[in-house]
Amino acid sequence: MAHSRVPGSILPAVRLAPGSRVGPYEVLASLGSGGMSEVYRVRDPRLQREVALKVVGEQLSGDTSFLARLEQEARLAGSLNHPNIVAVHDVGFHDGSPYVVTELLQGETLRERMRGRASISQAVDWTIQIADGLAAAHQRGIVHRDLKPENIFLTRAGHVKILDFGIAKAAAAVTEPRDLLERTLSPQGYATDTGAVLGTPGYMSPEQVRGEPVDNRSDLFATGAILYELLAGHRAFPGSSVVDSGHAILHDEPPPLPDSVPQPIVRVVQRCLAKDPDQRIQTARDLAFALDAIRSATGGGPALRAGRTRAQWVRFALGLAALALAAGIGAAALLRRTPPIPHVEKLTFRRGAVYAARFAPDGKTVHYAAAWNGSAPQLYSMSLDSPESRPLGFGDADLLAVS
Repeated sequence: MAHSRVPGSILPAVRLAPGSRVGPYEVLASLGSGGMSEVYRVRDPRLQREVALKVVGEQLSGDTSFLARLEQEARLAGSLNHPNIVAVHDVGFHDGSPYVVTELLQGETLRERMRGRASISQAVDWTIQIADGLAAAHQRGIVHRDLKPENIFLTRAGHVKILDFGIAKAAAAVTEPRDLLERTLSPQGYATDTGAVLGTPGYMSPEQVRGEPVDNRSDLFATGAILYELLAGHRAFPGSSVVDSGHAILHDEPPPLPDSVPQPIVRVVQRCLAKDPDQRIQTARDLAFALDAIRSATGGGPALRAGRTRAQWVRFALGLAALALAAGIGAAALLRRTPPIPHVEKLTFRRGAVYAARFAPDGKTVHYAAAWNGSAPQLYSMSLDSPESRPLGFGDADLLAVS
């Protein structure tokens, strides 16, 4: 295939006509193109299903560093099986050009959806799904490192899919800094001035900007920046250049969120965007839990009301406990059998009030809200394997409705 070459330009991706074949896949239609790749809707006759196929352009076909990154993306994403992470089905080569096959998604990226501020309930729901997907990746030791609205896909059914693990790496290996201006690929295939390791300006954590080793808390910083942007309608760390954006991330605090955003959510955003990783929310599961607690406390209403008093939250938590007790008694009576004697294990020996608690998905970690010695209520987390409680850092009565 002949191309006219312009100095410094990028050759277009391979163009495939409907009906042509790439390996076992039959091309049905083009879904879009960028400077370096072309995405197609294709049919896999072996499984009788339609999938998405991305073919990379000729210029990058000879780039061994990029090919290694592409293979890494497929391997990492293919090892993850979670509803909030795009599924990778296959990789291969067509006429010397590499391709990746993923599940076919119908919808739009979060960036495309950001034509204005999202509702608070939408922003919270999307962020919980992002955190759930990240938790699955982090559990396998994989840090994404390039979360941004362009890498978050919203399906027509309202499900979130995290895209592009192209610069992700196992956490233990995330140590090598590179040039902040190194060119890499966006999910759509466009060349962008981003660091292949550092991520995307405006969403990088301070440690990424400084070229330091990163861990899962860098992904939580980026998630906080995305949540901020959804709630505020503008970026947390804008800048006219990479340098300006990096300086803002290192030294500036984002403007206050609108007054309509409940204070518990404001505190979650602030904790995610802390400059010091040790001051951030520490895990994606903690982030999902905190936002879900806020959502549950308000009944998931679109306004996510703020400003409840401590007494209101205590009554709410006691009401939930009473409802659960009544349900348990009713079920026991219905089954006409004696309920099994529960095993009781004391979780804390401190003086105070514990308002509510729940088990984490692992069945061994307990999250609970408590106020010690007359102090303000906070969220705590502890493992049944260890008696030590770890504060999650949300010292507001609005977080007492943990059920």
